[in-house]
Amino acid sequence: MRNNCGRIKEYKSVENSMRLAGCLLLIASILVLALFPKIDSLAVTHDELENLTLVRYDGEQFMIRTIHYDYGNNRYISLRDLASALTGTDKHFDVSVSSEQTTITTGIDYAPIGGENTEFDEEEYETGGIRINPISIDGRDCMYYSFAGKNAEGERDLFINITDLAMALDIDLYMDTETGLLKMGEGGFRLDIDECISQGLYDEVSSALVGDATTGEIFTSFNEDVSVPCASTTKLMTYLCIMDAVSAGEMSLDDTVSISAEAAALSQTSDGVIKMEEGQSAKARELLYGLLLPSSNESALALAEHLDGSGEAFAERMNRKTQELNLSEATYFYNCHGLPEFSDTVVASKIQNHISASDMFILASHILNKYPEVREITSTRKYKMEDFKIEVSNTNPLLYNMPGIVGLKTGTTKASGASLVAAYDLETEGGVHTIVAIEYGAEDAASRNTVTEILIRYGIQCDSESTYEAEEAPFPTTADALIRRLILIKSKQR
Repeated sequence: MRNNCGRIKEYKSVENSMRLAGCLLLIASILVLALFPKIDSLAVTHDELENLTLVRYDGEQFMIRTIHYDYGNNRYISLRDLASALTGTDKHFDVSVSSEQTTITTGIDYAPIGGENTEFDEEEYETGGIRINPISIDGRDCMYYSFAGKNAEGERDLFINITDLAMALDIDLYMDTETGLLKMGEGGFRLDIDECISQGLYDEVSSALVGDATTGEIFTSFNEDVSVPCASTTKLMTYLCIMDAVSAGEMSLDDTVSISAEAAALSQTSDGVIKMEEGQSAKARELLYGLLLPSSNESALALAEHLDGSGEAFAERMNRKTQELNLSEATYFYNCHGLPEFSDTVVASKIQNHISASDMFILASHILNKYPEVREITSTRKYKMEDFKIEVSNTNPLLYNMPGIVGLKTGTTKASGASLVAAYDLETEGGVHTIVAIEYGAEDAASRNTVTEILIRYGIQCDSESTYEAEEAPFPTTADALIRRLILIKSKQR
């Protein structure tokens, strides 16, 4: 059994050991989420319903209706029950649920509708399938997988993954495995990352890393030097190559890019995102939004061809850039977009762009520090591409769920799994520090989202506990300075 890592705090003696065991239960929600909107017609059977007891830090007990999705201990808990249970505490919140929208307002007591904190009526209670239901938290639209529920009287409720809910509302929740009780500690969500890792946080990812892009410090990592398929996170290197070319005067973001037959054909395939026609034109600046928001493969190819004449020539530029940045042999690019290709042999092999988490951290940090304007693109939720008369949406879910997220890029193929490179700007006494979390190879989007958010929150925790001087040197923006900084960091770690 693999379990979900909830808000973990450092406690003493018996409480600490119970929380260590509880972490194992909570990690399940991360590792067994196979959550896609396609399955929203799936009904929840009665044996997947649970009446869970919540014990507050003051000893008060409340019944919390719970759905185990797909696997035992993969818990989704009732919003109304939790809101009722937290009334009178500093974590209180109100919630209203309709067929169109769920609205959460923190800092005020819940207005009960009746029936909260009671057992499931298994004969009368209805639940829908799992999907992304519209949720607003303090006026901020969020993207969480959840179950809609309705009792015999027609009163609606929403069931959200216990870890996502604890993080979203900053609540210290943990399972006591000896008693089977859900417990609430004082204070907010806090991670003991070592306990989470020891209980399987990384079991379902290929590699992961979180660090400070401003200083180059790594907080924690897993298989960070292993070469893994990088899918559409490739487009960060594409962005860097384009911006370096602009800086060198090789092209301008105001250039008019003509769409080739190859780019138009790619847009018409199942991997196409923005429908394009041969001979159509668009500004390079607009194609950058297409590149980084909806992850348009045809935008990547159009930009590559505009700069170097062909996708193959641009891939050579990308690999020269890896050498300039002193990236490892784990990183190699075959194309500008990250889609798999087949080798030109009788026995064809599928080949894909590869990178290591360590190399991606260097690449992402370099971009964020040399071209801080990337945030303007990657923090945009929706953008109207006038040249194509369409509105595109950002594929990064953390942009909706975590205020402070400024990017960067998702990536998914069958070989790479669900991957995400996320960036968060944290205000410190020494100025803004950007935390970068990298996750490759999750089983599905929901697991990817939760693991990456946990890494970002751990990075915030680490940076918040550090003392920085205001004049501290930023992460270098030139290749030579970058190499010198990395050598210095490595020597200090020995």
